[in-house]
Amino acid sequence: TMWADHLMAVLWVLACVCALAVAQAPALRVMPFGDSITEWQCNSESQGGWRNYFGQKIGGSPAWDYVGSKFGCGNHEGHSGWTIAQLEGIAQDVLSVHRPDVIMLQAGTNDLFFNQPGYSGGADVAGCLARMTTLLNTTFSVLPSAHVFVSGVTYINATRCANYSQAPWHPPNCPTSMQSWIVELNSQLPAVVSAFAGRGFHVSFHDPNPSCNFVADDYWTWGIHFTESGYSKIAAAWLAAVRPLFDLIAARRAHDAL
Repeated sequence: TMWADHLMAVLWVLACVCALAVAQAPALRVMPFGDSITEWQCNSESQGGWRNYFGQKIGGSPAWDYVGSKFGCGNHEGHSGWTIAQLEGIAQDVLSVHRPDVIMLQAGTNDLFFNQPGYSGGADVAGCLARMTTLLNTTFSVLPSAHVFVSGVTYINATRCANYSQAPWHPPNCPTSMQSWIVELNSQLPAVVSAFAGRGFHVSFHDPNPSCNFVADDYWTWGIHFTESGYSKIAAAWLAAVRPLFDLIAARRAHDAL
């Protein structure tokens, strides 16, 4: 019993040390990383899209903060119109500077959007998967202990997006097969993520579309971006993916700092 009491005392002390380390650890650094769906607007119409709603819903424990080279309703690394390949082009620099503990990565919409005649930079599904593999390789080469949450690409409203060329900035219409490409990409991204998890990296995937169940009112005018109701749904999908692991990530970061 003496040894049992001694062991319990040691375990109690270790638990207190770990709890104190978590409590005193700096705030988790969270980087939203992606395209215009990540960036969105910071004005009277929207306070940063899903980033605002996610911040409200996840709360303040453990302590956390958005990081990134851009600022608009919080720091972020959202780049309007960018493909996975373009994000990979800045990944080493921005990750080295801001060193996020958590990366909320959603990309691929523009790769598929520009996969049409007359435009460069696009990619088909196989190309997107290869680009995502390269981006994750770069990410974990810089931050091997970070947790990357990979989101599937959100569905478009194909009817509205077929008229996208009518927008004032004169983009092309969405490719007629874009929605089916998104479905195919989302079905194959888990295998890419699993390969990195199998190598010991902290990475997970979620497809927001089933839980979001987008309706017409959730889409902004041209069917790629979202209204506040749509972004609120996207935030809820992010929350369901991130919240169960948030405390564990904080504890792991605190342990690594001991």
